[in-house]
Amino acid sequence: DGVSKDGIVDPVARGLRQVRWVLVLVQVAMALWMVALGEHEHRPLALMGVCAGLLLIDLVPARPLVRVGCDLAALAVLQGLWGPHYPLQPLALVELVLVATVLSPRAVVGVTLLAVGLPALDAALQARGGEDALHLVSHVASAAVAAVSLAWFSHQLGSALRRQSEARVAAEAERERAARLAVVGTLAAGMAHELATPLGSMELLSEEADLELGPGPGH
Repeated sequence: DGVSKDGIVDPVARGLRQVRWVLVLVQVAMALWMVALGEHEHRPLALMGVCAGLLLIDLVPARPLVRVGCDLAALAVLQGLWGPHYPLQPLALVELVLVATVLSPRAVVGVTLLAVGLPALDAALQARGGEDALHLVSHVASAAVAAVSLAWFSHQLGSALRRQSEARVAAEAERERAARLAVVGTLAAGMAHELATPLGSMELLSEEADLELGPGPGH
């Protein structure tokens, strides 16, 4: 799945969940406001139905790649229901920045293409309304440049954080190894001292006994 195994996965998952809740709360508030005004052009009930589906999906544990895929698909559906100029479309870039820090390069490319697909969908919806084609192409191109740049910088940041985490773990392991060797050395020195003391005492007593008894027979 391309997900790293270090400590930055959990914060990213929390961030994606927070973005999803922002999307749901803001979209539901907008839909309720449209219902109160009697405006049904943007299909407020269908918009709230998609938000309800997102909340149900949120109850299922999922990896960041699956979570962001569901969110981008929901954004595409919401944008299709809303029509051109969907105001919550930039949330896709927020999720791209978050998830690019923990995914493999191939997965980052896939998510980036999905994120760029939202402005492309918006341009297609605007083209149906007679918008200038050159303006729409430049809009999609600028969105693509922004998405690619953000994804690249976020992925580089995630790689740097992983290297820093691995270096910290290696340094802690080396410190623990050095501490264990120091303990073993201390124990060995203590045991050598304890063994040397009685042996030295026995040698001294033997020399004193030889002096007091004098040379034995045959000497």
